[in-house]
Amino acid sequence: PFIVGHTPVTADTFPIADMDRALAPYGSGGEFGFLLNDPHPADLAGGRFTVFEVEELSRQDPTLYALCTFCILDSFQRKMRRNRDGFKLLFIDEAWAAISNPGTAGYIRNLWKTARKYHTQAVVVTQQISDIVSSPVVQDAVLSNSPVKILPDQRGNLASFAQTVSCLGLSPRDAALVQSVGRNPDPRCRHEVFITLGGRRSAV
Repeated sequence: PFIVGHTPVTADTFPIADMDRALAPYGSGGEFGFLLNDPHPADLAGGRFTVFEVEELSRQDPTLYALCTFCILDSFQRKMRRNRDGFKLLFIDEAWAAISNPGTAGYIRNLWKTARKYHTQAVVVTQQISDIVSSPVVQDAVLSNSPVKILPDQRGNLASFAQTVSCLGLSPRDAALVQSVGRNPDPRCRHEVFITLGGRRSAV
């Protein structure tokens, strides 16, 4: 027997008929049968460039979203550990959705602490620094293990700019550089960003 929630489940009480109905669409000939029965499935762990789009899922089904995110991160981690020589990159765009989930947040924390050991760069992309600091699970791991920080024009975030400076550990000079982004009168400078390399070198 095993436990589901607080309820013990045995062979006699397991709803096998319900499970059969739930899995029917994924069987051969079912609506989603191609997902599990493709004789030549895509090599998601071995491809040079793979994109997973789960934004819609994060809004519709948080539980399934967490499971899918976990599978994606696990796939990347297996690739990271298997290929020790090649340089790998993991970008998590709109990272707030993954960080806000306790299960995936813990996985992200562990990934950030081990990535550099396997010649891997992990990157989170988010619009608000509060997305990171709101999660005690990932705050220290992401910030302390991300020496490279890139900030676009912050004029839309003036109310939280002091928090951004404090959380990222920016020096007064760095803060001034960030505030200069987007204020270049030269029309050729259409897109500027602030980049700091471990606090040792900073520029716009």
